[in-house]
Amino acid sequence: MDEDRVIEKMKQLVAQAQKLQNVKTSSDDFKKWKTSVRAFLKRLGEDYLEEFEDIRFTPMAYTIGCGDGVFVEACREGINSTIAYLNSQIEDIREWGLPEEKTKVMSGRESGMQISITQNQSQAQAAIFSGINLDKYDKETQRKAKELFEELEKPKKNKVKISDIIRYLADKAVDILISIMVSKGGLA
Repeated sequence: MDEDRVIEKMKQLVAQAQKLQNVKTSSDDFKKWKTSVRAFLKRLGEDYLEEFEDIRFTPMAYTIGCGDGVFVEACREGINSTIAYLNSQIEDIREWGLPEEKTKVMSGRESGMQISITQNQSQAQAAIFSGINLDKYDKETQRKAKELFEELEKPKKNKVKISDIIRYLADKAVDILISIMVSKGGLA
């Protein structure tokens, strides 16, 4: 996506948000807007999406009988936070541009095997296999390592699948498992 298209889409989302100032999260218009924001930010990258996902649209606490006003106000605050976030991203993109995608080639120590990973700046830590000789592992172990890495990249992680792969790699390839855990800042 080019910068102009990204900025234009962000402006459209801000304009839509400004029309949603007196709604609750149960509103169809709000749901449609939030889904559009989430899908757009996901296309830009996980860092953009994570910021948005941290914004609350519901009250932290409420009491029985407090009325709809508490929910409308919490939703309004979330919408206003999203507007501020999108506007700050527009400014950042105008000033700095979008993160560039680049391909980085790395070699294993002994094998000379090359792994090409397409990365943008927010994914720079994803290059975990540097220095690991993957050739010494069977195809199943290599596949499991890749599966674990991909599963950890997903916003909604399958904890059972992750747990199964960790048990497998702990038995077969501890060095790969440690590299993945370190690059992901642990598995929390």
